[in-house]
Amino acid sequence: MALVLAALGFGPGLVHGHPFRVNEIPNGTINTCANCHVTPGGPRTLFGRQVEFYFLTVPGTAGHVLWGPLLASYDADGDGQTNGWELQDPWGLWMPGQPAPGAASLVTLPGDDSGNTLRTLTIHYENMSQHLGDELRVRVVDKVSGKETARAVVSAVPGPDFDVVLTEAIQDSGYYWVDTYADLSENGVYDPPPTDHAWRLVLENPVGDTALTLIHTPTFTDIDWVYELEVNLTGMTPHFNQALEIRVVDPDSAMEVGRARVDLVDQADFSVQIPGLRLNRTYDVDIWADLNRNGYYDPPPVDHAWRLNVTNPQGDAQVDFAHNTNFTDVNWGHLFTLHLHDMTPHLGDYFALRVVDGVDQEVGRVEFDSVRTADFSASAPGLMADTTGDTTAYRADFWADFNGNGMYDPPPDDHAWRMFFADTTGDVVLNFFHNTNFTDIQWPALGLGNWTGFLGPVTHLTAYGYPNPFNPATRIVYQLAQPAPVTLKIYNQQGGIVATLIDGVQDPGHHEFIWEAAGLPSGVYLYRVTAGGKSAGGKLVLLK
Repeated sequence: MALVLAALGFGPGLVHGHPFRVNEIPNGTINTCANCHVTPGGPRTLFGRQVEFYFLTVPGTAGHVLWGPLLASYDADGDGQTNGWELQDPWGLWMPGQPAPGAASLVTLPGDDSGNTLRTLTIHYENMSQHLGDELRVRVVDKVSGKETARAVVSAVPGPDFDVVLTEAIQDSGYYWVDTYADLSENGVYDPPPTDHAWRLVLENPVGDTALTLIHTPTFTDIDWVYELEVNLTGMTPHFNQALEIRVVDPDSAMEVGRARVDLVDQADFSVQIPGLRLNRTYDVDIWADLNRNGYYDPPPVDHAWRLNVTNPQGDAQVDFAHNTNFTDVNWGHLFTLHLHDMTPHLGDYFALRVVDGVDQEVGRVEFDSVRTADFSASAPGLMADTTGDTTAYRADFWADFNGNGMYDPPPDDHAWRMFFADTTGDVVLNFFHNTNFTDIQWPALGLGNWTGFLGPVTHLTAYGYPNPFNPATRIVYQLAQPAPVTLKIYNQQGGIVATLIDGVQDPGHHEFIWEAAGLPSGVYLYRVTAGGKSAGGKLVLLK
């Protein structure tokens, strides 16, 4: 039994060539004009069009290529490998005049989805007799970026030994989790072991096509499976050669659970897959297309934007969208990404990053229970594009729990840094190399706004649990701007209430509750704080 996962691709382009530009992209001289043109001086490839429309110093023949972390992070041809990886400069660090980066033999065309260095992963399953006829699912997650790179479904396990083949799933020298579960309960959804059987394999530094073996054992891992949303778009001709993005948001918590980007629309009808769904939730699905091609979101009708809904998914879900003019201002928040390098001193440490705007309002946050690789990426949505012509200042504050005590301490007890940047063009990507130039960033317990003196209704609520994973106790922290009826409940993965910790009116200010879970089994639990009609929550992992 084999399942093949292939990438989505796109096609043709425009005209005219400018040979000087081959020296303005890394390893540009290897494929010369083919980097940007289907034929010399002929129609442009998707990468060529992306450069022409979005990454020139000035429009037209005099424009020079703006190579850097942002262009490197995008995937013009939609083949699953970024422009930077295809040109051997994955972080966008190269500058014109510097030696060519990486290995020349691994350079591929960033505008041709048939050429990349993504590898095939084959998983050999053995001794699976207990699961004959059961559905089996597998997914691959990049530990560096946290993004899913492939998934597959075997509708019925065919025998005790079989293979699952995932094409274009991994790349050389990567770090991956390979998660599998078999639906032993036959209810069509994932249940934590032992109800269903689940395993995690770790793949590090593969070279070329790679095979792993999973032998059935009773040593299970709760892999916290998430489901996939497929968005089927039709009639998108008005947006040819424009960027299009989709995000999935849990409106109760205002937390984004996933997003996807098509760098240049090149087909009228296509599908986009976004992992991240949980069972029995309601989600907003926001879509926007960059109609005016200025690189950032403008409210309709300047750009086109829509909001769809997905209600109570019972597994993987689909939503269909046909282009129309019933626009919605989705107030799109662009993505901030920080590539962190040489973080070996913090392997195993808790890590958190938040983005704060010029008026000290937190706009986005991301946390990692543990730094897993020396080089990794952290992304937080929430940047508002500058449409006034003024420069909107932001800062990124981030820290690692160097002393391992579960809370922020000013450096050097913990290591913390601050980076300032200005956003006028949408998404922002920066690089950071570990250093000892620390800053006391005065990390707050939680974010999304400054509630001090706030007199209106509850419009924002966030909650934070730490340490996580934990044993046997963890703190749940939240803040109220005004008196409000509050409930704090703990749920198991099946949605059952494990404990009601708070149910009553509380005063404004900072609140903490220590949850003792000594009498409960190891596993994933969910906490939810509700106050004034707003809810926030998250996942807590009890490890004994």
